[in-house]
Amino acid sequence: MVEELQRFDPVVEELREERAGRPETPPADRAPGYRASMQPCSRRQLLTAASVGVVGPLIIDSSAGAAGRAVIAVSQVPIGGGVVVSRRGVVVTRQAKRRFRVFDAACTHQGCPVSDVSGGRITCPCHGSQFSATTGAVLAGPAGSPLPPKRFTVKRGKIYLA
Repeated sequence: MVEELQRFDPVVEELREERAGRPETPPADRAPGYRASMQPCSRRQLLTAASVGVVGPLIIDSSAGAAGRAVIAVSQVPIGGGVVVSRRGVVVTRQAKRRFRVFDAACTHQGCPVSDVSGGRITCPCHGSQFSATTGAVLAGPAGSPLPPKRFTVKRGKIYLA
């Protein structure tokens, strides 16, 4: 199976041609002076390079999202209700004029995003779990643990994650 995959890999083919002593013919979409070269590297170097490419954007994205961007305006959250802010992965609930709660929007059963806040309950559409809009506690299963609360601040009429 590995040999079959290697037959179709253009880099492997180029290396085979070089080793066989045949002249390399560049593909039509490459410049005439193109020559593929593979530099040997250690496993540590490879894993480090791969982790920077994968984890780096996540670090940048998470810090950019938390610093300075409002989750939602206070006026958009109804008293006695709440709003699922899916782009930020949170649920914002409002118990009174100046009393808010922010929870993670992923259901603790299997990670589905919750979809609705009504009647003092946050509902997950996947398997019907229900959580308290005030505390995040499980009101109806199959979820076994409460929605994790998020730290937040209210500034100038907007809610920000801390």
